[in-house]
Amino acid sequence: MPRVITLSRQVSAEFQQPIGFFGPSTLLRTQELSNHPELIRGLGLITFNCIRAPGRIRGTNWPKPA
Repeated sequence: MPRVITLSRQVSAEFQQPIGFFGPSTLLRTQELSNHPELIRGLGLITFNCIRAPGRIRGTNWPKPA
């Protein structure tokens, strides 16, 4: 069963605060690359697909919450 992670405003702020540290190492990739996990692993990347919706963070391949 897919899981939806919902963060409180405080936890969301704490989670987002250190993200700027990773800015120089961040790579935005096309969906075509994200659909080929062998290629991503071969490049030695740590990746995840995510949609940030108001108050939620969920994977792109998960169904919409009811």
